[in-house]
Amino acid sequence: MLTLDHIVVAATRLETGVAYVKDRLGVDIPTGGKHPLMGTHNHVMQLGQEAFLEVIAVDPDATSTRTRWFGLDQFTGSPRVIHWVARVARMTDIDHLAVDVGRPLDVTRGEMFWQLAVRDDGTMPFDGAFPSIIDWPDGQFPVPRMADLGCSLDKLTLCHPAAQDLKAALSTHLSDPRVHVEQGDHAQLFADIQTPTGIRRI
Repeated sequence: MLTLDHIVVAATRLETGVAYVKDRLGVDIPTGGKHPLMGTHNHVMQLGQEAFLEVIAVDPDATSTRTRWFGLDQFTGSPRVIHWVARVARMTDIDHLAVDVGRPLDVTRGEMFWQLAVRDDGTMPFDGAFPSIIDWPDGQFPVPRMADLGCSLDKLTLCHPAAQDLKAALSTHLSDPRVHVEQGDHAQLFADIQTPTGIRRI
């Protein structure tokens, strides 16, 4: 039911996140756009034909009337992978999940539009280790229009103190050999990405 859609790198400032990706992966991730509903902006690039990487931060020139997604209102520290997003065929499929992923919201970026389930308080399931859920309407899936910089996802590692519960929550909905769940003292995500110069970790 779930397909890995994209990986989220957060930063306190967008330019800091872009510099982090360049340092780690050796590529300049192109500009994406602004999310008026959330008061955020991003840069994006392909990770193969079916997934992408997003660098996101609070937009200092925007205002938001609601709590921002991905816990960005509370985000501090260095840029890092904080979350991932999985897509569904129909947003009504989230009724079958055993995890509270929030309620669907209509989101836009420029002429693009989609639905993403967001908790009202901005928190993320399993502290970011369980994905947010996205539904792209026909013709809106963005990856084919993104820059292909020769990068693809090799492995996504999800560390969490409740690793067994996380595995159980994912097991009936996701079958992707790239996604690994490990026991950890706190929630932490790592993405191993194949780049033109080899596999690099962010």
